[in-house]
Amino acid sequence: MSFDLESLLSLSVEKFEELSLVYKGETIYGVVINADSIYVNSVEQFERTIQEYSQWWEREHRHIDSWASLTEIDFDERIELSDVEMELISSNEQAKLLNEMNKERAEYREGGNPYLGERGRERVKKNVGDWPNGFGLPYESGFDDEAYGYHYELSDESQKSSEYGLAMDQLVIEIKKSGVLDKFKKTSDFYITRVEHNY
Repeated sequence: MSFDLESLLSLSVEKFEELSLVYKGETIYGVVINADSIYVNSVEQFERTIQEYSQWWEREHRHIDSWASLTEIDFDERIELSDVEMELISSNEQAKLLNEMNKERAEYREGGNPYLGERGRERVKKNVGDWPNGFGLPYESGFDDEAYGYHYELSDESQKSSEYGLAMDQLVIEIKKSGVLDKFKKTSDFYITRVEHNY
């Protein structure tokens, strides 16, 4: 099977129309094809994600005042114990563990909350793994899993001209031409592209 661009475009237009309602009143800044999925994010959703990550970071790296104030979320590789075992730890051992944890957390806090800095914000803004909305391009809609699997194993240079690479580049062009993105309010530097799903 090869990629059925007509079917993929039809599905994409349908899904973008649905997402235009999700993002009503918001300003999108990017659309990205990554592997067999298409992701969309808005400036407003990005700010909500940054706030959520920042609050998580502050919670994760706060100073722990006492053993009693530990919650399950605070446990790490040093504390993998059942409730009964937790109660059996001596006060000296508790103090030692808390001291280790607080020392490590203090070192993180010295570096500052990464989600408040430009570098951390930019990483979240560009990383589609941090974008909450998107849709898959299933096999039934004309996506060729085999061709993508082959593409994934290629070198960076060869990926540019693989069957998958060329098909997704063409899908980007067709989505732009379809006018469906006009249903969204967009930033002045709005982009639609494809990225490589490499780990």
